[in-house]
Amino acid sequence: MQGWTVLFLVIHPVMDNIPEGTETVLLDIPMINCNGGTTYHDTISILDNFTLTANTGNDTSICEGQSVTLLALHTGGQPTYSYLWNTGSTLPQITLTPPVGPNVYYVDITDGCTAIARDSIIVTVQAKPVITNVNLVSTVCTGSATNIVPQSSIPGSTFSWTATCATAVFPDIRQGTD
Repeated sequence: MQGWTVLFLVIHPVMDNIPEGTETVLLDIPMINCNGGTTYHDTISILDNFTLTANTGNDTSICEGQSVTLLALHTGGQPTYSYLWNTGSTLPQITLTPPVGPNVYYVDITDGCTAIARDSIIVTVQAKPVITNVNLVSTVCTGSATNIVPQSSIPGSTFSWTATCATAVFPDIRQGTD
């Protein structure tokens, strides 16, 4: 290799996911010239690298009109990290108000060694129910009864309510007085 001014040395470290600490490659480069020679020394550090993984958390459900905050976490890889959500955001955390139904969001995390990891999360948005009272009676006379029959646009809904009066005085219907 005499007379060469450039030499490319390719080092292929193996990512074995075993913590071994920083490893070094020592280079001794003898330079011989008319006056004798000298040896140049150089050191290349190889950092432990672990497989990059992404995590956006568990699938979740919210009600229509609510917001949800999604956070992209990573393990492994090498700094620096960049983020790209399918919403176009490049932040590690995003807040959304998704539409009704199942919504899939995913993030690609890229590390300093250009490894890419992806994770996704499904945010299911439940529609607000429309409630109606089939036998709506706005006035009930003393001693009379009415049926309250609420219906919901969402099958299987359960109901609870509180009766209120325009005044704070309630008649004692046990005695039959107003």
